[in-house]
Amino acid sequence: MFPDLIDLGFLHIRTYGACMATGFIVCWWLVERLSGRKDLSNLMMYLMVAGVVGSRAAYVIEHWQSEFAADPLRVIRVDQGGLMFYGGLILALVVFFAWCIVKRERTATPSAASAASSTAAATGATPTPGARSSFRPAAQAGSSTAAAP
Repeated sequence: MFPDLIDLGFLHIRTYGACMATGFIVCWWLVERLSGRKDLSNLMMYLMVAGVVGSRAAYVIEHWQSEFAADPLRVIRVDQGGLMFYGGLILALVVFFAWCIVKRERTATPSAASAASSTAAATGATPTPGARSSFRPAAQAGSSTAAAP
């Protein structure tokens, strides 16, 4: 692979950066297209920033003694290279799981119990204890004569 994709003097594009930008754009497009949701832009931005920061952090940690101990300000010089894939992946996964917890997004299908409780809420019925899909009308909720099937 060529380290410099374009070098016109005033315009210098590295191959690694062009591949990252292409990956970000394609990933963003695929997520929006396959999920059918347009509200994931914030998540995608968080993941992209986490990927770059995490990959730089992994590189800095790994090469601290040889490259950064003498001049710690070089840590912010991403344009001189120094990103590691696994650091970006780890931090992006941490950010993704944190986002899921904060948003309480569940990727699994609803269980029968949660489906029954949502149906009960919509119909005004109360779930019968011990049964997942049987309901008693709300008027009989306090009566002991209603038998559970």
